[in-house]
Amino acid sequence: MDSTSPQRQQMIDTIQVLPNDTLAELQAFVQQLRDRTVKHAPQPQA
Repeated sequence: MDSTSPQRQQMIDTIQVLPNDTLAELQAFVQQLRDRTVKHAPQPQA
């Protein structure tokens, strides 16, 4: 049974057909979002 939502599968399908240069831009964008998320995430208390 596939647990992937239709929206997620549509995104995956779209990403798989992107040209390499666009894919590189998308990867850089996702990395920026990840960095911002980590930077602004609450830090655990020691």
